[in-house]
Parts: sequence; C-alpha cells; structure tokens
Amino acid sequence: MKNYNTYFICNIFLIIVLINTSFKSENNRSVETAKKDVIFKNWLCDTLRIHRNSHSRYSGGLINSSFLVGSDSLSLSIVKTFHLSFPTSVNVAKDIKNVKSLLKNYDELPKGKYTVNFQTKMYYFPSEIRQFKYNYEFEIDRLQIIFDNSMTDYNYIRGRLSGKSIKSTNPASSKKQLFEFFWQGKTLKKIAL
Repeated sequence: MKNYNTYFICNIFLIIVLINTSFKSENNRSVETAKKDVIFKNWLCDTLRIHRNSHSRYSGGLINSSFLVGSDSLSLSIVKTFHLSFPTSVNVAKDIKNVKSLLKNYDELPKGKYTVNFQTKMYYFPSEIRQFKYNYEFEIDRLQIIFDNSMTDYNYIRGRLSGKSIKSTNPASSKKQLFEFFWQGKTLKKIAL
C-alpha cells in the first residue's frame, strides 16, 4: 500500500511539472512570435520607404510595379511586370537578365528580333527562424517570348521551366505545339506532347 501511495504521489508530481512546463513553453512561443512580428513590421516599414523612392521610375523593361501589404501587416507581395523588345540599346533590368539566363540554361534563349513579357511575384512573411527577419518566395508568371510569326509561353515551377507551348501569331492558324521539359541527371530532355 505504501508503494502504491508513493507511486501515486510521484505521478501527480510529474503531471504538475509537465503541465507547468507546457504552459511556460507555450508562453515563450507566443512571446517569440510577437517579437518576430514586430521585427518583420519594422523591416516592412523600412522596405516600403526605400521602394517608394526607388520605383518611381520605370526603365530597363519594367513597365509596372505593385505592392500589396497584408491586412495584418505580416506579409508583403511585390508584383513586377516586364516588357522589352530585343535587340535593345536600353540598360536591361536585373530580372530580365535573370530570365534570359534561365532561358539560356534550357537552350531556349532566342536569337534575332523578339519581345519578352513576364511578371515576377515576390512574397515576404515573418520567418520562424530566429536569425532571419523574413521568409521569401519568388516565382515567374506568364513568361512569354513573341516573334514575328509565333508566340512561346513557358511554364515556371519552383525555380525551373517545366514546359512550353508554341502558337502561331497568324489568326488563320490554330496550330499549337506543347513540350515538356525534365532533367535526367545533367541532361535536359524536351518531349513533344
């Protein structure tokens, strides 16, 4: 009977300790989250102040830039729209250079006269990692290369091109070619669908 009472008291003591530890841990997490939110909001204010001054002029193919702040000020979306014809004598924006580099990696970089259109979407939100102020996601949307007689639309998924569709710009022709891209080791494969 004495062992049973000792066992029972030890179990009660353990339960109390676990509940207390759990409560403190939850409080610490909410305090940490609140601190991260404040750090992110301060970063957001500084970032918007800087962008307000630097994006007043569009050049290098950038034709539109929009900023969307979440209703709780815990997210920032930046959408930029680009349009540029090549060859060009204009100093090209960094985003266009990056897209041209991506196309070159897939042996899709056009030659001659063409126009490139695309949007970049950047999404920022508070980081769960203590050392970082924010997490960042990036994507390219509506990547399109237009030639005199055809238009190529590319699919961009998580940092890579996954395929393309080629359409004629001639209204009388409705022919459309589809291709899927995938890497087999270090070799790029392009499969017509």
